[in-house]
Amino acid sequence: NRIDFNTLELVSPDQISDALEQRHGDLIWRALAPDGDVYLLIEFQSRSDHAMPVRMCAYNALAYHKLLRTRRIRASGKLWPPMVSIVVYNGERPWRGAQRLSQRIRLAPVGLLRHPPEHEIQVIDVHRHPEPMPDKIENLVAIAFRFEKPSDLSELLQYVKLLDRELHPSDELRHQFVAWIKAVLGRSGRLAPLLTAVNSLTEMVMNLDQRIVQWLLRERK
Repeated sequence: NRIDFNTLELVSPDQISDALEQRHGDLIWRALAPDGDVYLLIEFQSRSDHAMPVRMCAYNALAYHKLLRTRRIRASGKLWPPMVSIVVYNGERPWRGAQRLSQRIRLAPVGLLRHPPEHEIQVIDVHRHPEPMPDKIENLVAIAFRFEKPSDLSELLQYVKLLDRELHPSDELRHQFVAWIKAVLGRSGRLAPLLTAVNSLTEMVMNLDQRIVQWLLRERK
């Protein structure tokens, strides 16, 4: 009952949740398992956060709500696809935040609640993860981390080139990553306008190369 990582694809946030659509820094993946689709909600963190289980629980609930509203799942009948909450953590210190919602909730008085609300997150500590991830996933996650805070155009260009080399020219993930990068950089008023009309990684590299040349020419004057 394992996930087939060869079927992994990025999902547009607006397909899953109106709220997640506004959280451009996160990745939503879909893959096939023997019983059907599995959704992976991935958030990048550089600090421990005890509130992470409740935040991810809220995202899951909103996602199921939208899938119900758009009739991609039904309230009764076939069971819903699982949504796995994954936090990819690259902090210098080990993760110390809660990993289960029940860790942050007191026990209810006897007889009122048999089981406390529960939601579990999977924390992948990239510096200490004991089991290697599939090479493709590990490489893409490592590259995705770098897009969070590029210091300048040269650094951004370096990351785009890394991604361009990592993904095969026919890989559908190329188009999906372009949309994700533009969304992430959309939070930056400084970098966002550079990529408005870009529709491929190749165009992105050419655009950034051109911008850097223009900047160097201005500096020499």
